[in-house]
Amino acid sequence: MVLKVIFSLGHSQDSGVKILNTDKLGLIEILEASSEGVAIIDANNTFVYENYIFSNFDNNFKQQLLDSHQDRYTEGYNIRVKEVQGNRVIYVDKKVLQSTQSDGLLAKMLSKVRNSNNVFNSTVEAINEITGWRWIFVTRFVGKNTVEVISFWNTDQHMEGGSYLLENTPCEVMVRNKKYTLFTDVAASFIENEMLSELGAKSYAGLVYYGKDQQPIGHVMCMHDSNDVDYKFMEDVIKLASLAISSDLLLVHAQSALKDAVELANIDSLTQLQNRTAFEEMCSQASLNYILDKQDTSIAIIDLNDFKLYNDSFGHPKGDILLRLFATELAKIGRTKDCSFRLGGDEFALLLQSSSAESLQRIEKQFIELQHRLSLMLGQKVSASIGIAHLSEVAGNIHQCYVLADKRMYEIKATCKLERVE
Repeated sequence: MVLKVIFSLGHSQDSGVKILNTDKLGLIEILEASSEGVAIIDANNTFVYENYIFSNFDNNFKQQLLDSHQDRYTEGYNIRVKEVQGNRVIYVDKKVLQSTQSDGLLAKMLSKVRNSNNVFNSTVEAINEITGWRWIFVTRFVGKNTVEVISFWNTDQHMEGGSYLLENTPCEVMVRNKKYTLFTDVAASFIENEMLSELGAKSYAGLVYYGKDQQPIGHVMCMHDSNDVDYKFMEDVIKLASLAISSDLLLVHAQSALKDAVELANIDSLTQLQNRTAFEEMCSQASLNYILDKQDTSIAIIDLNDFKLYNDSFGHPKGDILLRLFATELAKIGRTKDCSFRLGGDEFALLLQSSSAESLQRIEKQFIELQHRLSLMLGQKVSASIGIAHLSEVAGNIHQCYVLADKRMYEIKATCKLERVE
């Protein structure tokens, strides 16, 4: 909307804010009906009009907008500025970001985290900066039922942390699921939790981050006192934040992990996923289950694309980090009963028990998101190919099932190479 009117300025008798005498033009009705927050600032840098949505913004936020002279994104809002006859018209919107915008903001967050001496403090600050969520926590788990806050952002500043019991909290649900967890009215969902009630918390988003042994060692938790937030974008942000923390911990412990890894018969020492030996044992059991009661199992064979080129370009230590990060993300795919493996080199596998068409579609979607997050994390294109086959397709023959999944994976990999050549 571009305003092409001559403004006649007056004053409200019951406030210090000027109003626009434009009722005859119907302009006020148009602005009040807008789905955006709209304000007009005169040449003296004074608000002369605020529509209903804008008037409900926090005063500190409004004060920041007085300095807005160009389009930008801040506090979780898209801000557009138009110059009209010596006045500034400011539009404030919370629309879902386009993928190119969100990628840029996620990259900005990663840059901020990477360039900080304290990954935890920079993570909470960056999340607040690009989403506007009010309370951001990074925690670590102590024992079975205690959570220690190691970094806490409250509204506009870092605050001292503390600790709390995991029981009867949304974090308990998140830790149990080991998946991204969201509550749209968290205080109402945990009515016995006095802290949530006192805060007036509404929205909650949380996800665990992992250490070198693939076990959750803490989580990123975000809360806000409103439901008027962009949940879709928040999921991207919090998943990338947890991956950034995991990455930092892996880099810190990379050398010691190689030396200290226990060479267990069924564990891959580099990624801590189960290895080929464990995969073959579980495949044999899956074949037997199919013969006995027709319990179907799916095999997914996965291969990183151009991994040799990545190693040659960035060195084997960076290649090992990529394998570790990929394994960390792969372990989150599917359900609790699904298993992930490293078969060797850059070849991985999943065993998916009794998977429906719907659950397989969800896994494929998660697989695409995994590659996208790793690409942003590493600043390099990361892609992988996956082929899936089911025991029911080959009458329970586990070897044929593996061969079929492997064949489908290489068919997809060949298509990726063809696209790159073209």
